[in-house]
Amino acid sequence: MGRVGIFVDAGYLFAQGSVTISGDEVKRHFLSLNEQAVIAQLIASANELTGGAPLLRIYWYDAISLKGPNLEQKRLASSNNLKFRAGTLNGSGQQKGVDSMIVIDMIELARNHAISDAVLLSGDEDVRVGVQFAQNYGVRVHLIGIGVDAESQNQSESLWQEADMHLRWTADVVSGFLSIRQAPVKPAQVAEEPAVVGQAAAANGTAANDEQAVSIISRVASEFVQALVHNDLVLLKQHLASKTMIPPEFDAKLLGKSREAIHRQLTPAERKMARKSFIEQVKSR
Repeated sequence: MGRVGIFVDAGYLFAQGSVTISGDEVKRHFLSLNEQAVIAQLIASANELTGGAPLLRIYWYDAISLKGPNLEQKRLASSNNLKFRAGTLNGSGQQKGVDSMIVIDMIELARNHAISDAVLLSGDEDVRVGVQFAQNYGVRVHLIGIGVDAESQNQSESLWQEADMHLRWTADVVSGFLSIRQAPVKPAQVAEEPAVVGQAAAANGTAANDEQAVSIISRVASEFVQALVHNDLVLLKQHLASKTMIPPEFDAKLLGKSREAIHRQLTPAERKMARKSFIEQVKSR
């Protein structure tokens, strides 16, 4: 029995996955991915489409920012049975180089008889040529779409027609591995004196003093942790069990929210305190 290769366009997964579970496209930084759950779902769907062909590996295509991969991308790259292929982001936040990598990998694996089946999660017309070449080498290509039915119109019609078999992931399936993070929250409106003073200062456009800032920043860290979706909390707890640095994508939000709350730049001591409070809150949850 031949082997199956799974090819995942992460941009399509995040964009259409968010539409399916929320009704509208959600920006990437508000989405949380459970990487082990999505890997399990991809393998289960491949088994359904191919009748149980053994897995070669999953190829995951995603764009990384100039700052480097985020925590989810690092964990995906370290996952069993998965090869992470990195594209780039342009100035508009659009991924570049992903479609060509999918096409090249599909053609090369098919030409070398490394796979008998290809399972493709994508909607882009540009990958259709890879499907055609793979089929010419005898590979059966199966297409996974996201949405209720073909009328969702989030996949190229010609790509859909080219595939040998089709499968669609509904909201119930997608919500098993993708969730939406809460939008940034500001410190709660409470009656405790430090917060009230801080709010009054904010209303007047003035900055909180050092004593007020400590209380407000601590509250920001606490509410940030409370707002984390379950998967983010699990990832952070695992990360901080062996490391002392907060992942950049969470650190930037923490410091940004703290600056907004006290209406000025944080001092080095305040940045250190914000991070320490955040880490303690994560570990205590």
